[in-house]
Amino acid sequence: MKMSRWTNYDKYIVLADNSSGRLKGTFNAFLNFKKSVDILDKMMSSQKTNIYIGEGDVIVLDGKDITASDATNILSNINECKWTPVTAKILHVASVMKLQI
Repeated sequence: MKMSRWTNYDKYIVLADNSSGRLKGTFNAFLNFKKSVDILDKMMSSQKTNIYIGEGDVIVLDGKDITASDATNILSNINECKWTPVTAKILHVASVMKLQI
């Protein structure tokens, strides 16, 4: 099957496999991963490192070595199922949100 027809979960499973154990291949981990991706997407579109997520909560990524440019590269790598040191920065986002992915 062509990659263009894969679901987001399919892509996550391949990315988890390519991450050499850094990402868990469970559905709960995938749901937390999606939350982290949403933060990166907001960061990319707003070009800010402090992201408002509702109910007064703000995710602060200052000092975590993640820029809006990194967010763009991370999202691109995720769509291509590539695991690189830049892609690994999504683990920082998840840890700030207290999520396990």
